Amino acid sequence: MLDAKSIDVISRFKLALLVRAQQPARPSDLPRYNRGNKLPSAESNPHALSPKVVEYGGSHHLVLTNEVVERTNYRNKRRWRDFHRSQRPGDAALADEGLGSDLQSGDLQSDASDDDSSEENPLKRMRLGELLAPLAHPAELASHPAISKTYRLASLAVLAAEIIGTIETEQNTLNHYNKLLQVLDGEDWFYQLEENMGLPLYDHGLDDTPPAASPEHGEDRPVAEPEEFENKRITRAAGQPDGAGAGEVTDPFFALPKSLEIYERLQQRQLQEAAEEDDEYGALQQELINYLQVSIQRQNEYIKNLTTIRNGLVKADRYKRDLLRWGKEMGERK
Repeated sequence: MLDAKSIDVISRFKLALLVRAQQPARPSDLPRYNRGNKLPSAESNPHALSPKVVEYGGSHHLVLTNEVVERTNYRNKRRWRDFHRSQRPGDAALADEGLGSDLQSGDLQSDASDDDSSEENPLKRMRLGELLAPLAHPAELASHPAISKTYRLASLAVLAAEIIGTIETEQNTLNHYNKLLQVLDGEDWFYQLEENMGLPLYDHGLDDTPPAASPEHGEDRPVAEPEEFENKRITRAAGQPDGAGAGEVTDPFFALPKSLEIYERLQQRQLQEAAEEDDEYGALQQELINYLQVSIQRQNEYIKNLTTIRNGLVKADRYKRDLLRWGKEMGERK
């Protein structure tokens, strides 16, 4: 023998089959979509009619109803119950146990179903008419509930600032590629840096304040005159053409740094080692140079594209702020 739960499941299944059998067919010419569900569907509309099977007179009947009709029926039942209570005071307890409990449970179910439907369908709480309404005047740009948020956001400015950081990172990578390519080509920049040239300290004569002479060294002034004369003689000898003092000592300011000689010797040694070694190392070096050249070219194109994108974002953000400002000015004038 079946229990109450099984009988309930079977009865609901029969009711669903009866509703499907008596429900009219959907016209094939009507579309099944709702343009991205921008508007509430017929099922979410409380005034939309839906089929329902009711039992009356010992047979099942298919009727059309909606939430408004169901609530009205519950109210009518409540009024009918109150009317019977006023007409038959002795049957109040029976009414409370029978019809009252049914109506109360029905009210609770209807309230629960209303709450569930409102929670399941957020479109009921949305003001779609205001959100989807077009602009009637440019002054509404600053006060429209949906469009004004787009013009007040700072997303474009944030993206432009983030792209600047990306461009700086890619530029540093490009600099490392170029330095590595110089090393592979034999152009080591280490000996060309100022701190590695070994240049002597040179007095440019920019400080015009003479040193304070002490009483103990008061007679040192005449001794400095031959030194100044010797410096002038060296400078003049450096300015003479070849053959006239070319082998003499020149001014350290005009002399070439010693690091250049080291750099030239290093290049000559690298050329000799490359000629003595086998062709496998040379082919590998040339292949790496080719890859570096392709990487440098693509890195330049990537930085150029990022710069173009950032310029477009900045321009769009400027246009957006200008439109919002013009809309506010028009609204104030109105």
